[in-house]
Amino acid sequence: TFSDTDPDCLPLACRTARWTIDNMQAPDGHFHYRHYPLGKAKTPMLHWGQGTMYKGLARLFSRLYAAEMRNQLHPDAAAERSSSPMI
Repeated sequence: TFSDTDPDCLPLACRTARWTIDNMQAPDGHFHYRHYPLGKAKTPMLHWGQGTMYKGLARLFSRLYAAEMRNQLHPDAAAERSSSPMI
């Protein structure tokens, strides 16, 4: 959401999404609700676990797609940014 005003937000969102997918997604695709010190709340919860994650991932995908389209439309600007990778 804030990547237009803070350039550090998009790489942070990518790292956060990667951690969440690696650590909080169940084999069947749903996301765990919470990660406790001694385990995870594995009950699928539509609002807290699923809806919130899918909204966040969709927003991140939308931002990454828009950035990719900008790079394709303005390749000179993309070359300048390529020296600092997002992830």
